Amino acid sequence: MKRLINISTLLVALLGLTTACNYLDKEPLHAVSDETFWKNQNEARAFLDNIYNSITPWDHLYTESATDNAYLRYPWEGSDLRDYTAGVHTSFTGFCGWWFSYTDIRNCYEFLNRVDDVPGIDATENTEMRAEVHFFLASEYFDMWKVYKEVPLVDKLLTLEEADVPTATEEEIKAFIVENIDIAIAGLPETRSDGRLTKAAAEMLKADYLLWIADYAGVATLTGDIIKSGNYALEANYDDLFHSSTQTGTKENILWREYKNGVTEDWANYLNYAFLPNGFGGGWSSISPSTLLADAYEAKDGSYPYTTSPLYDPVNDPKGYTIRDSRFEETILYDGVYYESILYNPLDLTEGNPNKIGGSNCTLTGYNFRKYTDMDKVTHSLCDVNNYVYRYAETLLMFAEAQNEITGPTTEIYNAINQIRTRAGMPNVNQSIYNSKDALRELIQRERRVEFAGESKRFWDTWRWGQNKYGSPAHWSENTLTNDMESVDYEHADGDSYTDFLRKRRDGGMGDRTYVFPIPQTALDVSKNITQHPAWR
Repeated sequence: MKRLINISTLLVALLGLTTACNYLDKEPLHAVSDETFWKNQNEARAFLDNIYNSITPWDHLYTESATDNAYLRYPWEGSDLRDYTAGVHTSFTGFCGWWFSYTDIRNCYEFLNRVDDVPGIDATENTEMRAEVHFFLASEYFDMWKVYKEVPLVDKLLTLEEADVPTATEEEIKAFIVENIDIAIAGLPETRSDGRLTKAAAEMLKADYLLWIADYAGVATLTGDIIKSGNYALEANYDDLFHSSTQTGTKENILWREYKNGVTEDWANYLNYAFLPNGFGGGWSSISPSTLLADAYEAKDGSYPYTTSPLYDPVNDPKGYTIRDSRFEETILYDGVYYESILYNPLDLTEGNPNKIGGSNCTLTGYNFRKYTDMDKVTHSLCDVNNYVYRYAETLLMFAEAQNEITGPTTEIYNAINQIRTRAGMPNVNQSIYNSKDALRELIQRERRVEFAGESKRFWDTWRWGQNKYGSPAHWSENTLTNDMESVDYEHADGDSYTDFLRKRRDGGMGDRTYVFPIPQTALDVSKNITQHPAWR
């Protein structure tokens, strides 16, 4: 599958930051030019709308398979993501370049340079539009800082002579992130109905950043302000969040990437293909949930693991499918369940079963993702589910995580978690068990895992928590690579068993390289001033 993101070389990207050369005086006949554009507010807004494309695209959900949540079946998908999961990635690995791009940064500075001269934009609109751009600058550099730590820092539209920008220090990049996000927070409106950025989106971005640097007081303040604002609320039905026909207008959305509804030739969103199996409209089972993720869901009485519940019946329901947290069924397709009147039966090995485990475009783990798929669409090109970047459930869990690190268990922490659990039909937190900072931290981390499974959160969470380590067999028992084959037995409905082979992540330490990616080699090859991170030199 062709990746949707083009990672240009640094030379192309940074030269794109230069002002236009005048060696061609003739205006282009097939497109707008600087001389014919920027004439009114609508054109300025159209340019800014294009920058919204920098919001994390759907295919970054492939990062789920770079964690213990999922398995990536096809090595040609994910831009060498398997090399990363194997611990053999280098500066030449495509996955390592996913976040290294300056195209949108160049567009941000182009907008900031032009917008003040556009007629018809009043002061309030100008402030809000500029704030949106500063949000994107902060977001782009936040992602690059998380991944690479040190990258070239561009703070203006560059001339040709200035294009080869040297690598900045981490502290310089972090200061830049905070400076720009604070401008965004100050300039964005509290609410708006057009789906554009709000103050809360910027506050969530800053809270996200502050979690990474362990400024828990700052996180608690920002998320607490969003909670107190009353502008956001949990959607009553968890499943409704992930279908285009029911997610529109939800008060849980703080920021999402929108996809246009009903465009038959729009191939920007392949979620049905990536998540569903062959028998559900011709899906590919590209990203399949792991058993480790399935086992992370509690029993509906709050018991964890689910096998400790008095409700557990090891004879008639050995996997505990009938006694789980409702988010399990709303996220994962499992053997014997129906989805839009189609039976999901991967353990039926009958010839011709389009969903059988190990079959063409079928799961190798026994599970498929249901979340983020739309079975009511006529074709896969109509899958137009909006992908969340931040939703109110994360506000509550960010608050709970930060406040727990400050004080340990409190009533307001339990209340924040309980709102999410109540929505899922789960009992309140058992305070006799989760009565210490360490115990409550473990619960919060598990709540994040099951609440945001399949939403590209686990990759960043395990980095942030120091849990995405190499060489842990329990952690990576169902994740990728072409060696160290591991036999896994699956029980059939008829009592037989089927042995499948899952590729196991290679054991071995990465040391200082565990939580930093190398700068892409394409950038190093064309720049005199970029330096590789010390761990990768």
